[in-house]
Amino acid sequence: MVERMAAISQILKGFTRKAGRDLVPVKVSAVVGEILMLTGPRCKQMGVRTEVVQEDKSLEVLAGQVRLAQVLMNLMSNALDAMKEQLEPRIRITVSHREQQVVIRFEDNGPGVPEDVVASIFDPFFTTKDVGEGLGLVFPSPIR
Repeated sequence: MVERMAAISQILKGFTRKAGRDLVPVKVSAVVGEILMLTGPRCKQMGVRTEVVQEDKSLEVLAGQVRLAQVLMNLMSNALDAMKEQLEPRIRITVSHREQQVVIRFEDNGPGVPEDVVASIFDPFFTTKDVGEGLGLVFPSPIR
């Protein structure tokens, strides 16, 4: 438990650092691992089955590590929020490589995006959440 607390503290310290503008090689599997560690208790409480599909664990992206972690944490949080009512919630994180790009995909088996809001989901600050529940954007790619 102490080792887990120390690891979480290290990750959280990273989140508190100023995001800077420097782009450096960042190992995607390490950032995904941090996100899973931070969201692990919530996933366990909700009974979420998580799956990470990444054949090449050495894949790196040129990014700001703090910003990449923040984006992935937001995607994970949004997926968890979308599955509050699911009986068997599942999240799949797929990391793949295509030519000169690394693709990181989050999929969940939540209800998807309601038709009446699809046209607005990429508007700045658009949210389907109530006041006080964050600014979570929703994306139309649920697992079936």
